[in-house]
Amino acid sequence: MRFQRTVAAAASVTLLAACGGPHVTPGPSQFEAQAAVQAANGAASGPVQVYPIGDRGVNDVYLMDLKTGADGKLYFATTPAASSPTSGEIGWFDPAKHNQHYQQTSGYAPAFIQETSDGTVWVDEYNNASGTPTIDSYAGIGGALTAIPIPVGPFTGGSYNGLDGELAIAPDGGVWFGSANSSQVGRIDPLSYGVSVYGVTAPGDPWAPLPQHMTMGSDGSLWATDIFNDGVYSIAVSGSNQGSSTFTQLPQGPWSGSDPVFLQGIAQASDRNLYTGDPAPQSGGSIDYGKATPSPSFTPLPLPADGVLPDLLAAAPGKVYFSDHRFGALGIRDLTAHTTVLLPLQFSVSAVGPLAVDGNGTPWVGCRTRTNGACIESVTLSSIWNVFPGTTLVMYSSDPNGNTLPVGLLGIGETGNSGPFTVSSSGVCTAAIINGYDHDVQVNPLATGRCTVSITDAHARTVKVNVYVMHGSGWPPAFAPNPLLTAPARRPAAGVRH
Repeated sequence: MRFQRTVAAAASVTLLAACGGPHVTPGPSQFEAQAAVQAANGAASGPVQVYPIGDRGVNDVYLMDLKTGADGKLYFATTPAASSPTSGEIGWFDPAKHNQHYQQTSGYAPAFIQETSDGTVWVDEYNNASGTPTIDSYAGIGGALTAIPIPVGPFTGGSYNGLDGELAIAPDGGVWFGSANSSQVGRIDPLSYGVSVYGVTAPGDPWAPLPQHMTMGSDGSLWATDIFNDGVYSIAVSGSNQGSSTFTQLPQGPWSGSDPVFLQGIAQASDRNLYTGDPAPQSGGSIDYGKATPSPSFTPLPLPADGVLPDLLAAAPGKVYFSDHRFGALGIRDLTAHTTVLLPLQFSVSAVGPLAVDGNGTPWVGCRTRTNGACIESVTLSSIWNVFPGTTLVMYSSDPNGNTLPVGLLGIGETGNSGPFTVSSSGVCTAAIINGYDHDVQVNPLATGRCTVSITDAHARTVKVNVYVMHGSGWPPAFAPNPLLTAPARRPAAGVRH
């Protein structure tokens, strides 16, 4: 699941399996542009900066993937809003210069992307026109394309024919891929383009494995998540047992009809733990962590009692970042202080997008502009704390799932610790620091109307947040209005891929 595939807290979930691979040369249109758009407050020094990416046309609506390349640039893939897209864009964004270079794809919609040290750009497809599962190798953005047929199958169903699996680069340079539409992983030889495909199994679980997200571990193994069986695979990438896998069940247990699991991102952090995100609505969402060892044991990370829906992850020295689909927040886990903060961001869409961390340790998060174009946000914290998503908060009287007066969230972002914080409120809401999350404030609306939430630090600095509770329904349940970004969007049906 990525940015355009949102998760809803519904009792029953339909998953449409997607896989793919076409083989088409890129269209002749290639662009280079620079775009820098300030966040809602217009201050260049603000903590959140928004940058449109791509051409902001029909092929550039959903951000599918965002990865830091070997050259330090952020590589991205986008698709249109069409229900079965067969076009899109791939490109890079320079986090230092804020310029970008991109090209349109013809005949296929890209999914995951990687750039390797030799300048090659590898693209795993989400859907295509040919029906032949393919991974594409480009000699850089705008360079020559080699389409590599991938002999996987049979697919598990659905109208998509792309692999829709993440890419990972092994120590020997081998390009590994997952397939979210078949129970397989595979390796591409970067020199000969020879392909090896291996099956994976989840013993005792009732669902066909669907390995999608993956990362290389410090133990030399490839680690992949299973989006149906809520587990991880350790896969050998070299030696006589190359391609063999071992399945480890995560604490939440396998998928069931009454408790669907959408296991998604996986990353290894500087503490050498693997972290996985699971935004399953019925279980309230979870993050599990454990060492990359032959017999791993995973432990759930404590999360707020009211629940978040975490999935995609990225790691940086001393930090783990994750997306939260409930509040549209960037989650930050400090591995030294053992604390977590959720920072709701300024876009008002149904979920945050893919994550990447640049060479300076700054996290970048996918978003969508007001005109439905893909964008990315950089989040930079300072010693003076800021309130996220802003000092104006709009809330709905209900959410698309029928819950009345859903709670909202405010986050306190800083590089140090100005707490303890105290909170007071007046008007049609109450507010309090969340237990165990000393930099997050839960806002509880009581009726439509206005209220004020005041947050005060240990040094008597107070920031006031104006809260407006409006009649209506939307997602997320609380957002900061921003004319640069898209209006609140009704959350689509559970698990449906756009």
